[in-house]
Amino acid sequence: MLNLRDDLYQKFGTEFKSSFPDKGLLTYKAKIPFDDQSVETFQNFFKRLKEEFRFHMLVDICFEETASGRLAHYQFLNLEVFFYLQVSVDLQESDFLVSLSSLWSSAETFEKDIIEHYPIFITDGSKTAQRRDLENSRENQRLDSIPPVPRYEIPLQPSHNQRDRTWHRFGPHSAPFNGKVRVDLLIADNRVYDSKVLGGLHHRGFENKVLGKEPLSLTFQFERLCARDSVYAPLLWVETLEEMHHISVPDKAKAIRMVWMELARVEGHLNFLWELTHELGFYVSASVFAELLEQVYHLFNLYSGKSQNYSLFAVGGMRKVNPIGWGTECLEAAKYILKIIEEQEKGFNRNPRFMAVSSGFPMSAGQALDHGFTGPNLRACGVNLDNRKTKPRYFYDDVDFEVPLGIDGTTYDRFLVRLEELKQSLRIINQVLDHLPAGSILNKDHPLYRPEYDGQANEISMNIDQQGWPTKSLEVFSHIEATEGLLGYYIKIEEGNLTKLHVRSPSLVHLGAYPKIVRGGDLAGALTTFQSLSIDAWEMDR
Repeated sequence: MLNLRDDLYQKFGTEFKSSFPDKGLLTYKAKIPFDDQSVETFQNFFKRLKEEFRFHMLVDICFEETASGRLAHYQFLNLEVFFYLQVSVDLQESDFLVSLSSLWSSAETFEKDIIEHYPIFITDGSKTAQRRDLENSRENQRLDSIPPVPRYEIPLQPSHNQRDRTWHRFGPHSAPFNGKVRVDLLIADNRVYDSKVLGGLHHRGFENKVLGKEPLSLTFQFERLCARDSVYAPLLWVETLEEMHHISVPDKAKAIRMVWMELARVEGHLNFLWELTHELGFYVSASVFAELLEQVYHLFNLYSGKSQNYSLFAVGGMRKVNPIGWGTECLEAAKYILKIIEEQEKGFNRNPRFMAVSSGFPMSAGQALDHGFTGPNLRACGVNLDNRKTKPRYFYDDVDFEVPLGIDGTTYDRFLVRLEELKQSLRIINQVLDHLPAGSILNKDHPLYRPEYDGQANEISMNIDQQGWPTKSLEVFSHIEATEGLLGYYIKIEEGNLTKLHVRSPSLVHLGAYPKIVRGGDLAGALTTFQSLSIDAWEMDR
C-alpha cells in the first residue's frame, strides 16, 4: 500500500491527505471549458489509474456545487491491496463533465444519476455535441413530467422479428417491480431486445434534508434511509462520527454491534429468499421463509420495543443493554433458523424446476467489477470481496466464517450465495454471543456524549444546539459491508458545518447494470433476474 502511495505521488506529483489510513485524496485540475486536447488528457489520466495502478473498480461518483464552482469526486478501489482512492476534479463553472463510461461501465450509471439531479451534461468532448446539448438543455432537464414509453423505430428493411418488437411498461405497480422502479422492455417473441429503467419514484431528497442539522439527531434520520434495513445506515453514520472524533467503543458494544450487523444480514437475506421463491411460485417455501422472518422481527422487537427504526446505536457504543434472556433467545432462534434453512436447501439444491427458471443471464467476474457490483451480487460471480475479511472491523478477524462464492453470476448463484451467507451469519452470531465480553456498552467520556441520548431514544428532542462537529474542515468517504453490498457516505465538513452528504447506494449500481444484463434473454428470466438483484428503492432514491 505504501508503494502504491509512493508510485502515485511520483507519477502525478500530488500530496496525499487522508482522513482514513486506507484511502488517499487526490485533486486533479482539469482545463475548462473542455477542448479536444484537454478531454483526451482527462481520459488518459483515468486510463493510467486503471491500467497502470489497477483501479479496476469505479465505486462511485459524487457531484458537488460550491460557491467557487463545481467538483466531481471519483471513488476507486484497487482490489489487490484494497486501497480506496478519491480523485476530485475541479470543473470550475463548466456545464459539462467528461464521460468515463468507455473505461468503466459503472460510470454510465453514476453519470446518469448526476444529470438527473444537477444542471450539468455528460460529454464525449465533441464541441458539436456540447453545443447541441446546450441548445436542448431546457427540454433535456424537464423533470416535472413522467417520460412516455420509448418509441421503437422500425428499420427500413425489417425482418419479421424486427417488425414485431414493441415497448412494454412494467412497474412500478406490477410484480416484480412493485413499489420499486419502472422498467420499459423492448419485446418480441417473448425475448428482450432492449431495456430502460426509471428510478427516483419516491423523491425524498434525503441528502439535502440532513444538511445543517445537529449530527447526533441524524442517527434517527439514517434509520429511514433503507426500506428494509435500519441497522447498517445508522451504524455507519455513528462510526463516521466516532472516527472523526477518535472516540473509542467498549469491547462489549463492539460485540453487540456485530450481532446486530449479522441479524440485519439474516433479515435481508430471508427477505430476498421469501420474495424470490414467492415470485417463482414456490409458495410453500416462501411461507417458510416468511415464518423465519417473524422469528428475526421478534428479536428486534424484544430488544428495542419497536417493529422498525430500532434506535440501537449511540456514538461511543449502544443505547441500551441486552434485555434479560435476550441472548439466550437469540441463540435459540439462530439454531432453529439454521435447521429450517438446511432443510430448505436440500429441496432447492439441484432442483430441476428451480434451476430451469433461475440459471439464465450469466455474468462474469470481469463484467461484475466493470459495473461496480459489490456484496452477494458480486460474490455470486466468483469475486472474493467482502470487507468483513479484507478490512475487518470490531472482532471479525477473531471469528471463524467463510465467504461463499458463486460461479456463473446467475439468479441461481445469487440464491445459493445468499443462502450460504445467511448460514455464516448465524455462525458468527453464535460465536459472538458465546464469548460476549463483560463491561460497559457505552463510552461516556467523549465530547459528543449527551445524557439525554442515553437509553431514551423515544424522548429525544431534535432541536439541540449545533455542536459536536470538528471545527476544522474534513473530507471523508466511509463505507461498510451492508447486506446488499458496499454502502458508503461521502461527507464534507467546512468550518464545523456539514456542507455535503452523498450516499453510495449498492442498489443504484445493480439497477444501472440491469438493462445490459437482460438484453437478448427471455422475458421470464429478465423478470426473475430483477428480483434476484434485490433492489431497495428507498436506498437509491436519496
